[in-house]
Amino acid sequence: ERTCFPLPLEVKYLPISTKTAFLNEVFISSAEKRMSSLFKKSDFFISEMDLIYSKAKQSDIFLRIHSSLPSFKLANYGLVVALNINILLSKSSGTSSSPSDVIMKSFGGNIRLEFLQLLSVIVTSFLGACVTLGYGLIIFVRSVTEIPLVIQIVDEEIKIAIEEKSNKIQKTFLETWGSNLFAITSTVTLISLHYINFEFAPGLYLFLLFTLNIPLFLKTLRSNVTEVHPVSTMKRKYAIIYDLIYHRSFLRNHVILAAFCFLGYFVNVEFFTLELLDVVPISPIVTDIIKSVTSPGKALGLVFYLFCITVLIYVSFGMTHFPEAFMIPVGEDADGVIQSCNASSCFSLFHYLKEVK
Repeated sequence: ERTCFPLPLEVKYLPISTKTAFLNEVFISSAEKRMSSLFKKSDFFISEMDLIYSKAKQSDIFLRIHSSLPSFKLANYGLVVALNINILLSKSSGTSSSPSDVIMKSFGGNIRLEFLQLLSVIVTSFLGACVTLGYGLIIFVRSVTEIPLVIQIVDEEIKIAIEEKSNKIQKTFLETWGSNLFAITSTVTLISLHYINFEFAPGLYLFLLFTLNIPLFLKTLRSNVTEVHPVSTMKRKYAIIYDLIYHRSFLRNHVILAAFCFLGYFVNVEFFTLELLDVVPISPIVTDIIKSVTSPGKALGLVFYLFCITVLIYVSFGMTHFPEAFMIPVGEDADGVIQSCNASSCFSLFHYLKEVK
């Protein structure tokens, strides 16, 4: 005997962007991991479908826009391609850094352009404005659903944390900030070793400190929002903003693309070319190619580490026992004699596949 349950109407309203994001993150190595990831995301899927379905019932316009959003995004990308083709073929591309600057100088009499050159700049401005409006519409439609959804998820997380407060064991300082202390210690050690052996490089040191520690610090803050009670309004707002930026990649990426539009129009047309990368979430083929590298990322990282170890061992033993074979022209002394490279320069040059003379 078999019982069949009809699918609820809400299942039609799961956004394609959410499906794509899940397929990019899910572990596909086994059925057990796939199902486990699906169960973890099921509450989120249900909440998003319910929210979109309720808004679609309230507004016919929202329903039509939401259903045609994938086609609209594809058409907007077509405008991006046309915009970049026009910039590539434009004869006035080297006249100025941005379309707004060219138009202002042209009408102000500071520069003289031929009619076709001016027309090309106007077409660039028009296509850039259309692309910007397109991204603005996409951001607005997704914000209507994603921002309330993130707020709902954060509030539910805070509510659950308050209910389980009495049964929850408080984390120690080392358990909370141990990974951050390890990251800072490792970064400072790396900077110290560089400072001892090379010239002082403040730009490099600041880059290492920020890129290796700030993301981890922000992540730790977010994971500990519900650890201390009561949860303040500031912590709640931080959790909402963090989740919007970190977890809602579709909305975040389109805000960045819209920013590139403004930079391309007011700063330099080179920023328009970055919008071509929007093909990655549009094309399943490109997504699969990238996923074939990112999914086994840990294994590929270990292979690269093994490769670096092999090169380092080869360089170290080679410089010790066969120094004449490592006369790589890394510089000349006062007499014009080619100097031999040291371990670090040989190691770097081997990674750049330079020939050993």
